[in-house]
Amino acid sequence: MPPKGKGDKAKANQVDPAVLEKQQQLAQLKRQCEAHERMIHVGSEQLQRSQLETLNLKKKLVELNHRFTKEESATASMTHDMFRVYTDMQSKMMERIEQHQATIRGLRKELSDARLSLEHTKAKKDFICAEKTRLINEQKQKMEEMAIAFGVELKETLDKMSRNIKEGERH
Repeated sequence: MPPKGKGDKAKANQVDPAVLEKQQQLAQLKRQCEAHERMIHVGSEQLQRSQLETLNLKKKLVELNHRFTKEESATASMTHDMFRVYTDMQSKMMERIEQHQATIRGLRKELSDARLSLEHTKAKKDFICAEKTRLINEQKQKMEEMAIAFGVELKETLDKMSRNIKEGERH
């Protein structure tokens, strides 16, 4: 074997460019794999966070739906109760209005009857007053006639008495 020289050592240190390229490609592929693994790990963590967040949001959604259903039920119940109270009040008010209208009609009828009765009574009283006035006037007329007749008779009697007295004095 020939003695090894410095040149042989340099040859041994020299790496085949194809091997070097393959090593570089391998190193690059390892880095890419590590990068992909990190991305997968990060993506996996993000997926877990997203799934956890989705689960939390679903829980909140279920809770909100439950609260909404509960509130909707309470609101529907209150609305139903308020509507029932409103319709009861409305029907009572309508009954009261009808009662008041009936009372008004009755009072108007009574007022009309009272006016008619008043006019009838007034006409009757006017007739009675007219009749009494007529009777009074007749009585006055008779009294005047009687007074005149009495005056005439009294005068005749007094004239007779005067004549009798004069005749008696003469005799």
